[in-house]
Amino acid sequence: MNLKNRDSKGRFIKGHNVPREWVENNGGECGEEAHNYKHGNCGSRLYGIWLHVRARIYGSNAHCYKWYGGRGVKLCPEWDNYIVFRDWALSNGYNDNLTIDRVDNNGHYEPKNCQWITRSQNSSKAHKGRKKGGSIGRV
Repeated sequence: MNLKNRDSKGRFIKGHNVPREWVENNGGECGEEAHNYKHGNCGSRLYGIWLHVRARIYGSNAHCYKWYGGRGVKLCPEWDNYIVFRDWALSNGYNDNLTIDRVDNNGHYEPKNCQWITRSQNSSKAHKGRKKGGSIGRV
């Protein structure tokens, strides 16, 4: 066990980021062990969205990877940091009834190509994409 950012009992120290390897090796979830660390959003809907975006891009075993990372869609390096993603989301209209959307379906997850839309808008957009012969995946 990597003890970096952990106390003598192996728990993450409040105020430190949980290492990416730990999140990936634990199913991309925040378990009891990781509660109370730096951003304090573990278990929030927004944190879940961030984890799902990362799974779409980096999780070659994820069922939707073929529509995202498998097609070359990338996550901007700044958004590998949850706090940066959270700050962008909150200053760009995020609320709990919206989903993240890439304006250009062939573009990357990055500030200039993402917006927050309702599920019904997202479904409508996906339907239009399929009618035109495109394929749009979802988590």
